[in-house]
Amino acid sequence: MSQLFLLIQRDGHLLFARSWKRLLVAGIVLAGIILKEMQGFHDEQQASIGDLFAVMASGVTVEAIRDHALLFPYTWFFMLVLPVVISFDFVRADLFGGASHILAKSSRKIYWLSKCVVLVLMNCGICLGYLGIIAGFGYFMGLDDFSLEGIIFVLAFLWLGMTISCLIFSLLLLFVREITGIMFTMILVCSGLRSTNLIFPTGHFMWIRHSEFTRFAISDSITVIYGICLLGIILIMGLIGIDRIDILTAKSEE
Repeated sequence: MSQLFLLIQRDGHLLFARSWKRLLVAGIVLAGIILKEMQGFHDEQQASIGDLFAVMASGVTVEAIRDHALLFPYTWFFMLVLPVVISFDFVRADLFGGASHILAKSSRKIYWLSKCVVLVLMNCGICLGYLGIIAGFGYFMGLDDFSLEGIIFVLAFLWLGMTISCLIFSLLLLFVREITGIMFTMILVCSGLRSTNLIFPTGHFMWIRHSEFTRFAISDSITVIYGICLLGIILIMGLIGIDRIDILTAKSEE
């Protein structure tokens, strides 16, 4: 366990050292997007910070797509791609650099687990920072307060989508070249924009986003079950990554 904590600390410092400039730029871009969204949202009656967060983080509903075919959930898309952009150098350098062959010889599983933990914590920080920017601007513009209960599901599923997007990219880099990994990740994320992609849902609690299902309300219990399934996908990707790390480092030892 102590070795795992040391690796997590090392990976955290490495991620920050390689990505702090991108994180700063991403924060400025995200603040600009939020301000643009608030221009039209501020005029609505009884608008709250929680409502704004739910609209921005949930993407686009089927009904909205039906009325506006070219509507693009750029905030949702930006948040799913952001972890990939931030962690790109960190994943590329450490999975294919000399450190992977040195550290992974004695504890390959802990090495991959450390990477996954750092990426998961990074997405937690991005989500909380995103919520903090919205809350700060919301208070400044006079929007009503919000309760965490009203946005907990939206925040949780946004975090799940970001984590899956980031881990898919990291996992693909263990099998294919960088440009191919980026291309496949973008295809998977973009497939959630218009299709019934359950891994990257865009609708506000509309996890099955086909027009026939829009009249049915999805219960909280079904939502929780769906979230557990997404967590299962994350665990499966982690296990695949462990096996692939074993294969790569075994070849390097030979």
